[in-house]
Amino acid sequence: MSLQPLTQLMQQAGVRRLAVISGDPAWCLLRAAAWRETLTGDWLALSPEPLFSASDKGPGQYKTPVLHKQPAAVRTLLGREFRHALFDARQGFHADAFAALAGTLTAGSWLLLLVPPWEQWAQQPDSDSLRWGRCR
Repeated sequence: MSLQPLTQLMQQAGVRRLAVISGDPAWCLLRAAAWRETLTGDWLALSPEPLFSASDKGPGQYKTPVLHKQPAAVRTLLGREFRHALFDARQGFHADAFAALAGTLTAGSWLLLLVPPWEQWAQQPDSDSLRWGRCR
């Protein structure tokens, strides 16, 4: 089943889904761009840096721009709703921000989780764990 009919069924059933995209950073962005181009609706991205520039057209013409927020700014989104979202965990996994982001999604939404290659993720330093280490 292709992505659009599946998303329509998800909306009818009141379901939200997570899709994990793991791999080389450039490849992850290409895959996310393909999802973004396929699925209509507003997109929110939580990442340390913007994933897409305003002039970035990617593989095609995007239907809507992506609102970018840093993970630490997720509290500014409470009470808002979004159709789809991207969470960039390639440098670190901010668990609070991930949970809050998931709570902003409406029925029929996709949450794309961008992660490092599986084989490297466990050995890769997590920049968000450094934030917790400074709390002592």
